[in-house]
Amino acid sequence: MSVYKASRVYGVTESTLRDRTHGLQPTGDLPYAGPGPLFSKNEESQLVEHELDKVLKAHNLHESPESIWNIDETGLQTEHSPRKILCMQGEKANTVTSNRGQTVT
Repeated sequence: MSVYKASRVYGVTESTLRDRTHGLQPTGDLPYAGPGPLFSKNEESQLVEHELDKVLKAHNLHESPESIWNIDETGLQTEHSPRKILCMQGEKANTVTSNRGQTVT
């Protein structure tokens, strides 16, 4: 298979494949960049089986993954729900919020 065809079939950029086939980039096991894993493979498996899997089953999330939300540490404000926003016609509507409310993360 040509490098061009392989890049289209497998969704890898042609230049990356060409560099690998010409020996400009190493093949096989590549060095891992960044910090090492926090958990061993065994610890990670135990965590998934005993914590994550239990929660997914309890809330039937295996069948509805679209119900799983990923929210960053800024959280969601629970008290902000303005019913009406008034502004002059043609101007952009703005809301004012307070940091005194509760947040959920």
